[in-house]
Amino acid sequence: MPSAESHPQNDFMNAARKERKRVEIYLVNGIRLTGCIESFDQYLVMLRTPVGLQGIYKRAISTIQLDTGTRPAPRAGRPSHGEHSARGPHGSREHREPREPREPRESYGASQGPSDRSSSSDAPVVVTRRRRLYGTGNNGNDQGNNNGGGSTE
Repeated sequence: MPSAESHPQNDFMNAARKERKRVEIYLVNGIRLTGCIESFDQYLVMLRTPVGLQGIYKRAISTIQLDTGTRPAPRAGRPSHGEHSARGPHGSREHREPREPREPRESYGASQGPSDRSSSSDAPVVVTRRRRLYGTGNNGNDQGNNNGGGSTE
């Protein structure tokens, strides 16, 4: 059986590792990682990045290439700071004015009458946590026991 060193992929990674060249690793989910290959084996690539040492499973890697040194222009869906794009993250859209603040939804547990809702629509609404009511008779008051059943003690 041929040794693991005879594969072209391993030759490329070994040369990049020995010469401490920066590489770009593209994962199968589209994320790009940049750094120097510290080591690798049959299953894992250890990449030295500015953040630290990262282990990347080879099964998660789509492409490895030498770092081109150029950063691609921002994608159409993600304009740079202060820059507006004609095409948003969900396809082509025309320029729209900023939205007005939304009124609170009734499903957030606040049982207010219609008159209360109209008078408090100017105040900002901050939802910190949505409480799930399971109809167990404890009125959603489970004191942090997130067991889903609301069992009695």
